[in-house]
Amino acid sequence: MKISRNKRGVVWVSCDSLRETAEEHVESLEDTVREFPTNRTLKELLEVYRRRSGLRGYALLDAHGKSEDGRWVFYDGERRCLVQNWIDQMDGRFLLLLLYCCNPRSHRIISERSIVVHGRGNVFDLGDHLSYNHRTMIYVPGEGYLGRSYQEIRRALERLRRR
Repeated sequence: MKISRNKRGVVWVSCDSLRETAEEHVESLEDTVREFPTNRTLKELLEVYRRRSGLRGYALLDAHGKSEDGRWVFYDGERRCLVQNWIDQMDGRFLLLLLYCCNPRSHRIISERSIVVHGRGNVFDLGDHLSYNHRTMIYVPGEGYLGRSYQEIRRALERLRRR
């Protein structure tokens, strides 16, 4: 796996198939992530959770995801890796874990300390994936998956503030 850090402390993880263009690819992804989140409520959620948890920064898994034997996996070269294992390794090291990989069976994950944003189904464009559309899923530790409505996100935000 290729891991590179930028000045903002962002860790980028790319699968082998992207290594030949990894530098340009990372620059393009960095431009998109720098604008995340575009939704004001999500920005507020991340800020409140940052203050509460003390965590900072983003980790991005950029890989070709698939479902095998009922599990969400990606490949690092020939090595099969579980997405949940990657989350477990990064959990608590970063405020936000972004999973930019297909999730064809809409698998669910868990995280103890870091917020996780991932998609349902196939993911084609990171910008679309991060815009919090109908295929975006947000997992907040202690809250679980956030609902789709603005009111549900606001209620979760208020609960986080009271903790």
